[in-house]
Amino acid sequence: MVFEGTFPVRVLNTQGEIVKSLIATSKGEWMTSNLVDFTFTLDLDLDKESIVKIVLEKSNASNLVENDDSASITVTVKPVEDIETMSVKVFFPNSKLDPEMLDCSVVYPVTRKVEKTVAVGQVALNELFEGTNDEDTSDGYFTNINTGVTILSLSISEGIAYVDLSNKLQEGVGGSCKVESIRAQISETLKQFSTVDSVVISIEGETENILQP
Repeated sequence: MVFEGTFPVRVLNTQGEIVKSLIATSKGEWMTSNLVDFTFTLDLDLDKESIVKIVLEKSNASNLVENDDSASITVTVKPVEDIETMSVKVFFPNSKLDPEMLDCSVVYPVTRKVEKTVAVGQVALNELFEGTNDEDTSDGYFTNINTGVTILSLSISEGIAYVDLSNKLQEGVGGSCKVESIRAQISETLKQFSTVDSVVISIEGETENILQP
């Protein structure tokens, strides 16, 4: 479906008219037969709640009809002012607040505004894995977490958060300081919630021999 990491997306109204055309981009290695996460931003000019169909189209560089394919989903979208939001914190190291960085476990909170949900831990981690924005970077924040990390599962039991993440988390990771920082970013992001006292990180089900320096 993906060609050179991208594929087209069409947004149709209830009359079947195209109201928006855009491009989705894969978040990881796209030359694979496995499922790949992708992202796109849908920005619609709305004055009321509307129903739209999002059509994900196969990239067809040949333009041959027999190579066409698509998948679609119907969703309800609302104007921004009608969406109830909440704030969560994500944690990053900061080269300006901590120029010497003698303690690699020190990370600092940055507030993100997100759509209100009961799955606050998962939303906070997803925001963390999105990394820093331009404003964060100018303020000295940075991340040691690889792009493309996904949550496989997240559960909380008796004050312990168990989070299982994709192998992307440890790809190319080296050095005890970086490993300590990665663990701190994830742990502190989850420990902001009153139900979490400690965090157990696993990668594709494994807790031992992961995130080795």
